[in-house]
Amino acid sequence: RDLPGTPWKEIYAKIGPGLRSLRVMVHTIASQALIKHCHGLEELVMYQLSHLMTLTELPKTLQHLSFRSPPWVPTPSLDVILKAIDTLPQLRVVSCDTRTTSHADFIDLREKCQQRKVVLLTDALPIWIVSNVSVSIVADLP
Repeated sequence: RDLPGTPWKEIYAKIGPGLRSLRVMVHTIASQALIKHCHGLEELVMYQLSHLMTLTELPKTLQHLSFRSPPWVPTPSLDVILKAIDTLPQLRVVSCDTRTTSHADFIDLREKCQQRKVVLLTDALPIWIVSNVSVSIVADLP
């Protein structure tokens, strides 16, 4: 769920340049550090935006930016996404979940995407999908 901490910075520096797609659970200082190493990143998916951090220094190669609005942590503003869109010259698609369409800033997001000729998709899957599958667990008890 969370990225490894400081001891992994050397590994980030090695694997980052080769990554084309990255999914992070929460936008944190650790995920921001990893993203800074991903110079060729084409897709970034975040499942929870930070209330305190901005999306700075995103790779200019980014073509798809995706985020979710989980119900347990309402996103107070989409300003971080709106500002990021302006910094990404190769961006072609922004995707979010359907909950985002009821966000107060969604109209601004739609207009920003239209201005930049970026496709806005609102059908991204939620973080967790609850299904009606039942599981039986059988264990031998001593």
